[in-house]
Amino acid sequence: MSMSSRFRVSTITPCFHGEKYLEGFFESVRQQTLFEHIQVVLVHNEPTDQEIEIVRKFQRFAPDTVKHIVVFPEDTQFPCVLPGRWARETIAQSMNRAIANADAEYVAIWNVDDLRTPDSLEREIEFLDAHSDIAFTYGDMVMVRHFGSREGVLVPAPEFEQVEFLRGCFGGFQMFRKSICDQIGYFDEQLRSGADFDLWVRIAANFVMAKTPGVLGYYLNAGTGISTGSGALQPIERTVIELRYGIYDKLDYRYLPSANRYRIHDIYFSKVWHPAGKFIPNYEGFLRAREPLRTIGIQNFRRAQWQRAVTSVVQNAKIFFRRFSKRLGIYDSMISLRDRLRSR
Repeated sequence: MSMSSRFRVSTITPCFHGEKYLEGFFESVRQQTLFEHIQVVLVHNEPTDQEIEIVRKFQRFAPDTVKHIVVFPEDTQFPCVLPGRWARETIAQSMNRAIANADAEYVAIWNVDDLRTPDSLEREIEFLDAHSDIAFTYGDMVMVRHFGSREGVLVPAPEFEQVEFLRGCFGGFQMFRKSICDQIGYFDEQLRSGADFDLWVRIAANFVMAKTPGVLGYYLNAGTGISTGSGALQPIERTVIELRYGIYDKLDYRYLPSANRYRIHDIYFSKVWHPAGKFIPNYEGFLRAREPLRTIGIQNFRRAQWQRAVTSVVQNAKIFFRRFSKRLGIYDSMISLRDRLRSR
């Protein structure tokens, strides 16, 4: 049996500063019901000696399961328009490296700081095997605060509706057919925060998605994990994507100047700029049909501005009252009175 026929699925797994997660990640891989048919494509940015030893330990246990791709800054070519100066490649670039090196028919998203249920990959593979018309599947997840925890908040994913999935990113622990990248392209490497949302929209515009029933995994949302940090780029890149795909009613016009620093209607991968229209059927008509949403977007933005202004006035009034009452020496007594009134 050849290497490529052995694997049913390749996980695309970027990693940076993942020492505290790697052993738990590999244990979760080992517990998968289809373990012998899983390939882990680990794109490892600037690994420490300790991280490399963890990977080698697992490789000794399961030879050929992990394709370990080590990346240093000098290995990466950044898009020339990317705002800021960066020391390492984007998650999108690491994801694209992983997809290019995946040997299986199916590709699964699996971050090192998230854990899958033991049968999640098997269930998604069985679902795609049984539905040849489905290109992409996803499912429910549990959001946890600590790595390794199974207790958290259930985040149910909606059933696929193209209209909605062209406007947002839903579900977790996704799996898709590697072959669809020939039609929809790869992750946009100029995006550091929103590349997954961008790719999901392109998939939804071209293919049918569907939900695999049941919880697929445990998503770490500790605020400092590898995959949960958003940063100031998140609303800017969300605006880029909303402009690219005509989601005009969600635009926050405060971010337009920053968004226009990106090449909004071009997608960068394989060291080449590709027009977005290459991946969206009738792209010009697609955007024209969404023009009426601009009016709604402006109304929504003005309403949000008014709400922000009211909130700011109220907050400033509270600050002024607190400072003024402290100067008069009555602040503590007023707080005490307020608490007594609330307790009645």
